[in-house]
Amino acid sequence: MRDPVSFEDLDDLEEALRSASPAEHASAAADLASWAESPHPQDIPFPGDLLIAAGDLLSRAADLSGALAHYQRAAELGTSEGPDANAYVVDTLFQLDRPQEARTLSETLRRARPERVDTYLAMATVWELNGDLRQSLGWSTRGIALAEEVDGPPADLGLLCVARWRVRQEQGMEPDEYDELAMGFLDAVDEGAGEA
Repeated sequence: MRDPVSFEDLDDLEEALRSASPAEHASAAADLASWAESPHPQDIPFPGDLLIAAGDLLSRAADLSGALAHYQRAAELGTSEGPDANAYVVDTLFQLDRPQEARTLSETLRRARPERVDTYLAMATVWELNGDLRQSLGWSTRGIALAEEVDGPPADLGLLCVARWRVRQEQGMEPDEYDELAMGFLDAVDEGAGEA
């Protein structure tokens, strides 16, 4: 039996493959997918987490169809952290020029009311990148409401406010209290970077 896998192992693998060839990315993705289908009892990441990592590797290797299959399987299995795997599916469907499927899945995900704040940030970003500012604003606004409700890490709220503020600027809107929070968050990040 293989050794158990940790999230640190996944980070190390990503770092090791930073300048690797597409074939090396594909080979590592195949290993991760195999581990996901035959999990070690002491694995820290869920099988779905391994499949997200495999999908990311295939995406970097420009195999979007392969990445999509891994993300879809991850959505079936569930993940332990990060955005809902369906956010990756929606993003990849857009990249594959399948916008209607992406819209349908996005609406299904919205109606499911995801419980992870970072799902809302991921979806707001996907919609912003694909030019639908109304959808992006809706996702970030719902994410802000959830972040305030669950009283999670301040960075979650800050990042969502920044995503919302970017879109509101594009739409020519005047700043409101959440936009001011976004500006304060960005100032704090800049100050922290200057001190590092």
